[in-house]
Amino acid sequence: MKGFLRVSLACFLISLLSGVALAQTPAADVQSQLDKLMKQVEEQKKQIESLQNTIKDMHGKQAAPTAPAAAPEVKVSSKYNIKIYGRVKFDGIYDTNNMGREEFIMFVPQNANGEDKATFNVRDTRFGVAITGASLGGWTPSGRFETDFYGSDAASNGQLRIRLAYIDMEKEGTLIRIGQDWTPIASLNPTTVDFAIMGYNGNLWNRVPQITVKQKLADGLDALFTAYRGKWSDDDAGAPKSVNEQTVNTQIHMPWVGAKVSYAMPLFGDQKSSFALGGAVRSGEVRIGEAANDITPYLAALELKIPTGIVEIMGEAYMGQGIGFEYFHNGGKINDIDYYGAINATGHAILTWGGWLQASVKPIKDVTVNVGYGLDDPKNADAGSAFYQRSRFAFGNVFVQLFKDISAGIEAAQLKTDWATGDKHGTRYQASLIYNW
Repeated sequence: MKGFLRVSLACFLISLLSGVALAQTPAADVQSQLDKLMKQVEEQKKQIESLQNTIKDMHGKQAAPTAPAAAPEVKVSSKYNIKIYGRVKFDGIYDTNNMGREEFIMFVPQNANGEDKATFNVRDTRFGVAITGASLGGWTPSGRFETDFYGSDAASNGQLRIRLAYIDMEKEGTLIRIGQDWTPIASLNPTTVDFAIMGYNGNLWNRVPQITVKQKLADGLDALFTAYRGKWSDDDAGAPKSVNEQTVNTQIHMPWVGAKVSYAMPLFGDQKSSFALGGAVRSGEVRIGEAANDITPYLAALELKIPTGIVEIMGEAYMGQGIGFEYFHNGGKINDIDYYGAINATGHAILTWGGWLQASVKPIKDVTVNVGYGLDDPKNADAGSAFYQRSRFAFGNVFVQLFKDISAGIEAAQLKTDWATGDKHGTRYQASLIYNW
């Protein structure tokens, strides 16, 4: 703008001086002076136009909008590598009979009367944290904590409880795990929508405090050694119970002690099939009146997982006695107190065998179909009327990936439980919506 004013003032002075000069110059020189003046005016005009174009360019650049700054990325702050995860799960359930629990399947109780019911459930919603620390002396520490809402039966909306809580120390081919994790013997689980994943019906599982050491022996060959148990009260009947002027008291002082060997190798294509054989043992006693009966609970289990490229086969088979809380098998451990609190004692550890088998196929990208069957078959003479004599479970389900992190599952499960007094059966239809985050 200042340049424009200077040019204008220069033009005015030139004009003024030219007028004075013309007034004093002879006629012969007037034409020459006018020619010079016109040439100067043309040059000044070009300079003014150039200056105006420059001013317009400057205004155009000033008016152009600037790109907004990118929003800062929000991160969880920790001196260690930390991952927060979880899921929200909604279950819609319809039962044709009493299936043991409203929120998950156990077995059809002896007193089931065929009454149907519908249930909505969100207690399988979970929250977890996984942490990896800095290595020290070649050992890498890590830990995991996970919870759900199955902490109290009395609470209508559930209460928080510990699912997993353990510390790992890992170095090369050795892993030491201390804390609460899945039971390490018979550790596979079928793919069911139902929360109990075929417990009491061929799948032995639970999450219990333990000390487990895993060791890589060779390529594809691994071994583990473990000791685990639940609460003292899970193994001790507490105050002796009286019946017919006798007392019944069960005590098992030691934890389960076990070992497992597993081997993985490719059978069909590049995917590896895995096989594992494991076992565990413990000891205790049952007192009936003055008599003491020593018992030795034990378990032997075979696990297999065979992907074929089209269908994946997975399953377990087991045999053992005195199998209780640590394997989601309460009431089926010792013939001392039945599931309903009555005493029908022989003092024997209940012998049982069973297992499950599942086939999975993925017909299209976002759809998985699973079908399976399982059974738990206690020895009738051991179970007596205190526990069921056999329970069988057949299921089929479909999982559909609706969005990146949201899936839906639909399942039908048929359950039949045999008691000394007769057979009971029921069917559960369940639909679930799951948001993993």
